[in-house]
Amino acid sequence: MWFPIPHQPDGLEIIGEREGVSPCSLFELLHNPNAVEWKEKVGVAAPADGSAKTTARLLQSGKWVFKTDLSRKANDKTALRNWLQQLADLAVWAEFWHPEKVWFLMKEGQGWLPMSVCPRLTTIRSVGEWDARIRWWTRMIVMGLEISKEHSIGLDLNPSNFAFDDPFSDKLYYLDDEFYTQHDCFDIAEAVVSRIPEEPTVSSEKWRQWGVQLQGAVQPFCQKQGNWRYFLDGIRHYPLPEAMKTQRNALIEGLEGQTDSPSSSRDVGIQRQSLQYKMTCIFSDVHANLPAFEAVLKEAAKMDVDSYLFLGDIVSYGPFPRQCIERLAELQHIECIRGNHDHTAGSGIPEDGSNRMAREVDMWTHNQLTQAEREWLLALPVEHLSAPWLAVHGAPQDPNRFYAYVYELTYGDNLSYLERHHFSVCFYGHTHVQFVYRRLANGKDEKARLNVLTLFRPQERMLINPGSVGQPRDGDPRAAFALWNREKNEVTFHRVSYPIAITVNAIMKEGLPEDFIYRLEVGR
Repeated sequence: MWFPIPHQPDGLEIIGEREGVSPCSLFELLHNPNAVEWKEKVGVAAPADGSAKTTARLLQSGKWVFKTDLSRKANDKTALRNWLQQLADLAVWAEFWHPEKVWFLMKEGQGWLPMSVCPRLTTIRSVGEWDARIRWWTRMIVMGLEISKEHSIGLDLNPSNFAFDDPFSDKLYYLDDEFYTQHDCFDIAEAVVSRIPEEPTVSSEKWRQWGVQLQGAVQPFCQKQGNWRYFLDGIRHYPLPEAMKTQRNALIEGLEGQTDSPSSSRDVGIQRQSLQYKMTCIFSDVHANLPAFEAVLKEAAKMDVDSYLFLGDIVSYGPFPRQCIERLAELQHIECIRGNHDHTAGSGIPEDGSNRMAREVDMWTHNQLTQAEREWLLALPVEHLSAPWLAVHGAPQDPNRFYAYVYELTYGDNLSYLERHHFSVCFYGHTHVQFVYRRLANGKDEKARLNVLTLFRPQERMLINPGSVGQPRDGDPRAAFALWNREKNEVTFHRVSYPIAITVNAIMKEGLPEDFIYRLEVGR
């Protein structure tokens, strides 16, 4: 037999406890007369075929796939058992393998082989459609970054090593049993650019498309000084044939955000003019609520606003995503930050941990947007640094900048972050609640009143949330924003009514969840 099978059930030793799995059940699967040896998937390199090494052995039995490696055969099973036990223990707290995967030892002649069995899944390598393929590639890269960051483990970032069971989910599983030291940005760059030689017929435009998607996914993990440049250098210097450098350059263009704006008349990306502004409108969380957005802009114009600071989430939840993007793009003298919903709607990759309604409306929004609008969202930075202040969507201490919340249990740590990094003020959004946390010069923390705040007092730190334009959650359904008088270094907080009925009717027309209507009406 090409795939080794046991002679007796007692020649199998399961590692760890798995409900419903026994040596007898594994023995029956291995002796299934309809089982198929996957010889064609071993020792090949073509993308659709697989890329397993020549000593690997694969067997499909019903919905299960067995795997072993002949090169790991050992006479003493102690070392093998310890290795497999390490994998089983790791699987408990680092959930990157399929939850039904089982490791076991099998007696083979005078020695022992390490074995695993897992439900049959669809590998990324077998995905044919380009948009779906790059979506899974991006998810693979993000998963590798997440595991590396959280557990200091490096996965083998090759599409043959990752698979899924639901093409409409974003859940990905690691197939290999090997892991390595923690990845750095250069490792990730190699995993990205090495896709090019495997896809020699893919056009430069498609590589640029993937670059844009990757920028939004990878950049949040490259926040330390020089990390993003180090990642791009890895892309540039990876050895490729001369004929593939055009594809590499297109990938880099996408990664560097060299994209067309959704506005046909001008580049509406981040503007970092050195002009001295006097009155800045600070706003956040528009969430595709155009009537609320227009009401805030109209009210701000009455107050002689000459600049804007937008803290993220222009889209999702509401029925006017394209109109709100275009309106934001038209504003002069603006700094924009990417929010978590901008990120998800732009990339089309659902956010881990988000609820069902949020995932559905994010995907609905993604499908409403043009490719140029998606790319524009993903080109927005995740933070704005302008010492002695900074701006993020979520929380300053969050490496991703747009997932974590500033609230009762975290504001102290975030104020300490400002202190350590010598920032006096952080403007943030995400919670949809107008709020201020302050650390006084004497070290005491307090929740400041929403009246006139004076910024940049010696030794003081502030976390300032202007509230939500399009979906307030503080019990006041009116659109919220703040004004920063830069001449006086004062911030004031404002609310303005808007025709909620227009948004409500549009939500109903688009078939979005009615729960969003209730939230708008009660401000919760």
